Amino acid sequence: MKSIITILLILVIAICQVNAENWKETFANRQIITSEMIQKAGLIWLGDIFMLAEDWDVITLDGITWQSSPSGLSSFQHQKWIILLDGQVMDIDVFGTRNLNRLPLSPSRIDYIEFVTIPQIHEGEFADGGLIHIHTLKPGTGLSISSQMITGSETGDPGPYRYTEFRSPNIDRFGHNFSTDFSYGDDKMYVQAGLWGGWRYPTDPDLSRRYFSYFNGDYSKLKHIAPSFKIGKDFHNGKHELFMGCSWFEDLFFLKPFGREIPVESHFLHTGTRGNFNLNDKTNMIYRITYSENQLVEQENLHNTGFDWRMRNMKAEIGANGLFSSC
Repeated sequence: MKSIITILLILVIAICQVNAENWKETFANRQIITSEMIQKAGLIWLGDIFMLAEDWDVITLDGITWQSSPSGLSSFQHQKWIILLDGQVMDIDVFGTRNLNRLPLSPSRIDYIEFVTIPQIHEGEFADGGLIHIHTLKPGTGLSISSQMITGSETGDPGPYRYTEFRSPNIDRFGHNFSTDFSYGDDKMYVQAGLWGGWRYPTDPDLSRRYFSYFNGDYSKLKHIAPSFKIGKDFHNGKHELFMGCSWFEDLFFLKPFGREIPVESHFLHTGTRGNFNLNDKTNMIYRITYSENQLVEQENLHNTGFDWRMRNMKAEIGANGLFSSC
């Protein structure tokens, strides 16, 4: 009896995913952040998009790793929100911390971002703790190459509490970011490749005092580099896409039980494919297969403190659309 009920539930879920466009429009409490909004706000790192998120509570210790939670859902202690990149789940969770800056994606390649703030099923994922879906720009016809370089530093800023006991001095350190993107497309296929990276100095005095003991009194540097590759093609009455990306991030990972940051090299690898094809005139099959790997290894420091940890995840899904006109 239990097996029959389970099968019926699976069929109901598959049948209910009928019309993707109408299905999306039935849910409220979604915020859309466009690439134009990101550019006007002057956001450089991917994690900075949380500063534009409405109905999300956010905090950060270093301006790089953000703790976030949709209002009224999961707490900062339990980061349960899901991150999707063009329909593929990005498993970037490391000991309860989800740092968007570990994604192999340049902010310049973003088309728009969906912030989901109520529990719902989105792209086949049950999001009971919020969801962020990043959609990238689709390549146009022909060859396109773009590159950008950003550098800067706060100067002459005495802090927001200059005339109080909480004043903080400004420390000038230049940070740099760069990205290069290549794309080619025609009527049947497209290819994209990109490289994103940069480095940044966390110069807040309270943070620096903790970092100095690891690096012999020198300022620490958060370095990041992330290549990616995507190819998509139309064939067999469907659309199919393969995405591969990885990132290397020299980070100061804050481990709550330890009570302070730990210098690490944070590695992330993702390979995934998704697509759809027509089974018959009324049924469209969809599939998604992903493999991801998260790793923390020791970054050289005076205390010889670090991690030797790795986690691998693999996930395969298949579903059907259009079995019936309604459910």
